[in-house]
Amino acid sequence: MTIRLMLRLVFGFTISASILLLVISLSLKSNLHLSQAAASQRFLLDNLAALAETNSAHLTRLARQHVTTLNTDYLAQYNRLVNQIQGKAPWQDGRTITYIDRLKEAGVEPQDLDVLAESTKKSMLLVETEVKAFALVKPFLGMSLNQLNDFQKAEHNAAINLLFNQQYEDAKKTIVEPVTQFLKIIEDKSSQRVEKTQAKVTSLSISSVSLV
Repeated sequence: MTIRLMLRLVFGFTISASILLLVISLSLKSNLHLSQAAASQRFLLDNLAALAETNSAHLTRLARQHVTTLNTDYLAQYNRLVNQIQGKAPWQDGRTITYIDRLKEAGVEPQDLDVLAESTKKSMLLVETEVKAFALVKPFLGMSLNQLNDFQKAEHNAAINLLFNQQYEDAKKTIVEPVTQFLKIIEDKSSQRVEKTQAKVTSLSISSVSLV
């Protein structure tokens, strides 16, 4: 083999390696962005999914506080949260959008939304019970408990019983079960998405080092 041919082979290999390295570098950069995006989406989905459980617990707490204390501030907070979930009042970011649509916007798949839809339906049925309790105490809102007459005390106790009896507690559990399932689905899928992207980044990083 002549020196000229050897130089041509070396030059050709160098050019090929450089082009390949450039392609890998561009692909690595692209996958790094995808990895960051996947991590951001996981954070968003985890928070949105957890919000389903938080909303349900928060509604229960506000309903019980309102009925027990007769303080209308709790009722106002309760109504606002219900309206936010249903897309009738703005969230903290100023947007008026249903909770389900927020999940769709974040990329939750339809079959996964079906799991949560069951919980949302049951949660709205629980709202009906809470509204019944609100109606019982409505005539004497703003009064202190020691101002209530015997009839009002009986109505007050009946309202409290609606929100603290075993039937209400059992209904709460049926709401939490699909939420827990939904949280696990989202967490598993988000983790897989992040791990898959990170594996690509690692593989490309090794390839680029091998060429240097």
